Amino acid sequence: MKPGQKLPWVIAHRGHSAGYPENTLPAFRAALAADCDGIETDVQLTADGEPVLFHDWVLNKAGRRGRRVESMELADLRKLDAGSWFDRRHRRVRVATLDEALKRHGKACLWMFEVKSHPKRRVDGRYARLGAIVARRLKAARLLRHGVLLSFDPEVLEAGREAVPQVRTVLNVKKMRRVGARERKLLEPLDGVSFDIRTVTPALVRDVQEMGKPVYTWTCNSRRRVQKALDARVDAIMSDDPKWLASLLR
Repeated sequence: MKPGQKLPWVIAHRGHSAGYPENTLPAFRAALAADCDGIETDVQLTADGEPVLFHDWVLNKAGRRGRRVESMELADLRKLDAGSWFDRRHRRVRVATLDEALKRHGKACLWMFEVKSHPKRRVDGRYARLGAIVARRLKAARLLRHGVLLSFDPEVLEAGREAVPQVRTVLNVKKMRRVGARERKLLEPLDGVSFDIRTVTPALVRDVQEMGKPVYTWTCNSRRRVQKALDARVDAIMSDDPKWLASLLR
């Protein structure tokens, strides 16, 4: 991906989450079948320190209302039904692990692994540790060129780079009005920036691209939002429905 490229990449947000249970192997397979360029997915740590692909802090979508992902060990987590909340046809779908996704589909496209950071739980270093784990797993699988570490938390990205200097890092930014001296310092070590489509402007995208950084945007599930992304000349667009997005762009 090059900043300012003519046609933006299609990134499947949590896999093909419009048609399948988000962040699951069926959602990833469907995204790849839709000819996406990349897949974005969320990573969390289990109680025994294994990275799994799940978005919500609590396991309501896996039948354990109020139970946190980080409170369960992997063996118990894998017994849960992670698909019925979406459709009973997916009742046999299980929570996927990071290693499972890398082994099955790691070379198929660009992967964006998002580590979320809860302000009240940053004190124990859990999320920075997870950033380092993701970076190390990518290196061990020889997939550094296929993977990106993504987060709203710069400390997570820094921890990933400290663990594996070659790992690519992208910062999620909800809102940034301009790229001044302070913003340039924040963005300098990054390999890209991802903006909420509601805050994207052509001037902002141009300023970031002039730094040599590609610009991603989320989440575009309507023609109006896709057109806004195209008008701003972003480099990659995330959508819950990659098949629909690809049909618009190609």
